[in-house]
Amino acid sequence: MQTPPHPAIDPALVQRCQEGCRTSMEALYRTCLPILWPVAWRYARDEADARDIFNTAMLKVFRALPQFKNDNLIGWMRTIVIHTGLDAIKNRNRHAFTEEITPAVADAVPEPEIDGQLAQEDILRAIHTLPEPLRAVLLLFAVDGFSHAEIAERLGITVANSRWRLNQARQQMKTLLSKLAIAL
Repeated sequence: MQTPPHPAIDPALVQRCQEGCRTSMEALYRTCLPILWPVAWRYARDEADARDIFNTAMLKVFRALPQFKNDNLIGWMRTIVIHTGLDAIKNRNRHAFTEEITPAVADAVPEPEIDGQLAQEDILRAIHTLPEPLRAVLLLFAVDGFSHAEIAERLGITVANSRWRLNQARQQMKTLLSKLAIAL
């Protein structure tokens, strides 16, 4: 999955945000919404959860923006959204899960919308059916490019557990995607 191209953010807009201009903050929020929403959504259970993650992350951005000195504003903001998503995962009630795919997970996978092809939306829906501990590791490793050591540190697990969760996530994704009649 590729990150969508994003418009250049006007440095004057950032400067006004750093000075506390609420109108400029709203403009930055609206500019960044299509860029960062997919990141928040990956760490959410549903749309309301994604909205909470995104809004909390943007509050953190606006609080820290006066100290921002980097050239890569979008990368910095993306990191804040990822960390906010991880915080949300840590704070949720965790449900026990087994090594095998549960029937509820298997039945929740939608039918493919494109004959013989897998749509991006189908993959995202399948990812969202994974148990949260597996989904978090899969996203951090495969989408966001973190190492197992970094994942272990962020989630408070061991490196071996990170590897195990990634393996389980891959196996469950294969099962889910094969149910969509896709040969991996």
